[in-house]
Amino acid sequence: MLLSAPIPSVDPRRSALVETVTENILQRITRGTLSLPSMPVAAFDCLALLRQSDFSMRAAALVIEKDPALAARVLSVSNSAAFCTKEKARTVVQSIMRLGANNLRLVLFEAMAIPIYESNDPRIRRACGALWRHSRTVAACAREVASRVHAGDSCEAYLSGLLHDIGKPIVATLLVQAEHRLVGRKTELWMEPDAWMDVVQQAHRTVGVALAEKWELPDTVVGAVANCSTYDPDEPRSIVNCVRLANALAKEVGFYVGAVNAADVGEAIAVGKDVLGLDDAQLETLRGKLGGWSREGDDISH
Repeated sequence: MLLSAPIPSVDPRRSALVETVTENILQRITRGTLSLPSMPVAAFDCLALLRQSDFSMRAAALVIEKDPALAARVLSVSNSAAFCTKEKARTVVQSIMRLGANNLRLVLFEAMAIPIYESNDPRIRRACGALWRHSRTVAACAREVASRVHAGDSCEAYLSGLLHDIGKPIVATLLVQAEHRLVGRKTELWMEPDAWMDVVQQAHRTVGVALAEKWELPDTVVGAVANCSTYDPDEPRSIVNCVRLANALAKEVGFYVGAVNAADVGEAIAVGKDVLGLDDAQLETLRGKLGGWSREGDDISH
């Protein structure tokens, strides 16, 4: 939900708590003791095949079929409105042929990311559902911007947008686990919701970068996850700038979780428009597509 409100003053005690918890998370990353989600074996093996010059769709199908959930996801996307023909794809091989290598790569990464946004805790389940919607919107918008301004690989732009906030659900889960250890089944929270959100905001970027590196994602994607909070003036038509603008546009129309400063968002859009060389008509076209991009579903093509 879009909340256009001034940023409240910070309570020093809350600030100290946020700093302590955030530092603990970051130290665990540095020491290698923070458990980050592993890439599913089938997805890892299939992505390795996709990097080969003699990529075989049948070999990829054999790998995907070892993971029933992943196979079901590939079949579902290939039979969605964007790809479906008169005949439904009934095998993984047919699905892969219909999707093509680039779209298959995106399906794999979405399938890997989705479980991270799921939770048994009702508080973070609601927030993560909205965050997933935000991430898919940013991903589709970043890909569109990258295609318009020729900013590198549009598939990498999509992946960068999809994963730019991937650290948030991980940090949120860590906080819930810590809370359960401290207060057990008691009803009171160990920190106020605003402080809880502050920890997520301060720690998520480093956690997201650590996950992207663990998954051995392209340097372009790792860099976008790390640096999409600011524009890169030295490389105007870059994926990181595409993600930055897409993120601001999504916030502008309310596809976000947390407080949003309307003035900051407006400035980010104005700067991004100039940096990327977009005109007013192109910007309005992007705004007009945001609603479609935000809808739940398996359509990754538009």
